[in-house]
Amino acid sequence: MHLGERLKLLREKEGYSQEELATILNLKRQSISKWEVGGGYPDIENLIKLSELYEVSLDELIKGDRDFQKNITVNEAKPNDFIALFKQFWWLIFPIYGMIMGLLGALK
Repeated sequence: MHLGERLKLLREKEGYSQEELATILNLKRQSISKWEVGGGYPDIENLIKLSELYEVSLDELIKGDRDFQKNITVNEAKPNDFIALFKQFWWLIFPIYGMIMGLLGALK
């Protein structure tokens, strides 16, 4: 079940119309409709409000929507992967080289 379907199911279960929910969240009804048909996702602030309103955890609210989960995953670098680390921080070679040369010049 996608997030939009889950939002619609929870809204109907609680007995809210799209207009009533939009009023509670200080939004337009079209925003609620867009979420429910999969045209967009609520921002984190509205997800928190919805989870509190429906008395479900954020995890329960968004779990299962693979597209949304892909949007919020974070690329984590593996600490043991030297090549990935080098690719990310290769540009630091130049300032470090400059500092070393400056120190060596100051010691002469």
